[in-house]
Amino acid sequence: MSIDRSLHSTPLEQEHVALGAKMVGFGGWNMPLQYDGIIAEWDYNRKTCSIFDCSHMGEFLISGDAVESGLDRIVTQRISDMPLKTCRYGAILNAQGGVIDDLIVYRKAPQEWMIVVNASNIEKNARHFKTQLTPKAVFKDVSFQTAKLDLQGPLSRDILKALPPEHNDRRIPRR
Repeated sequence: MSIDRSLHSTPLEQEHVALGAKMVGFGGWNMPLQYDGIIAEWDYNRKTCSIFDCSHMGEFLISGDAVESGLDRIVTQRISDMPLKTCRYGAILNAQGGVIDDLIVYRKAPQEWMIVVNASNIEKNARHFKTQLTPKAVFKDVSFQTAKLDLQGPLSRDILKALPPEHNDRRIPRR
């Protein structure tokens, strides 16, 4: 399992290598492509659940009211009515209403947002947000200081419900 040192590394890169992952370049990052085989891993995840290292994704923190900051006009999804600790999938729009990239918006607090964007577009998307947000917004790119894991698969809800109460507010949304 060779590692290309010209690419960014996630905090879990050495663990992936130690576990025998086939590493490949993806969006400027060394990422695990597979361990045992794509079909076996796909089948396992569709029947149980798996953890994915998504540390290569871009993460932006934005503080400010959704309307006053201009955040609501940059993204396609309505976010001002989002309950706390929820997320919505959508897209980033240019000034003409065209799609720049897809993203996920998380509402962390009444006026605190986390935006997750695609790895290959971090810099482009950061520039867009910085130029489109109003002075009432505070923007911070934390992409290279943030590790992100995703739990996916039909048993994910059961795993999350088993977390201790201080890590689980029991508001796991129903499908």
